[in-house]
Amino acid sequence: MPATKRDVETLNNEAPALARLGLGGGVGLGTLLDALITAVNRVSNQVVGLSAGVAIATTASKVKTAVAVQYLVNGVYCKLAISDNFWTLTGPDIAIGNARKYLLLVDAAGTASVLASDDRLIAAVAQCVFPPIPAGKVCLGVLQIENATNAFVAGTTLLSAAGVTDTYTDGQPAGVLGAPTVTPLV
Repeated sequence: MPATKRDVETLNNEAPALARLGLGGGVGLGTLLDALITAVNRVSNQVVGLSAGVAIATTASKVKTAVAVQYLVNGVYCKLAISDNFWTLTGPDIAIGNARKYLLLVDAAGTASVLASDDRLIAAVAQCVFPPIPAGKVCLGVLQIENATNAFVAGTTLLSAAGVTDTYTDGQPAGVLGAPTVTPLV
């Protein structure tokens, strides 16, 4: 069971030397431990070594990995071979003039899934917001869809269709957080 705020305050009061271990001298043990937990969570789910080389797949409505990749899930090393037709997009249609980003996820068993951002006007695509990455999944890349001319049906519309701009980026974008593998103290 995680420590409560009261537990942390008690520790800080009973052991003043521990309270001084925090950042800036006096922030407290809880703050220091939460920072350490955040760091552990960031490194326990990540890509290790080469990027996946995410790209349009042979089936042009799907996404592939062009490079075999190693990654960590909850601190355990996993491997994924080059995988064509790996990710299938899901979610509602993307309206004309709108854009969406998809996180391209994989779990420890090598099962693909996607996590869609909210939709934005094409000019505001950089402001797309993602929900947190679910526990036990790692982001290998991002697919950005800009839909200029026709309704885009996820999983059906070809990524190479006229009026669709598809942009692929390897790795997890900055600012997108995953579910914690270690629970914060407070």
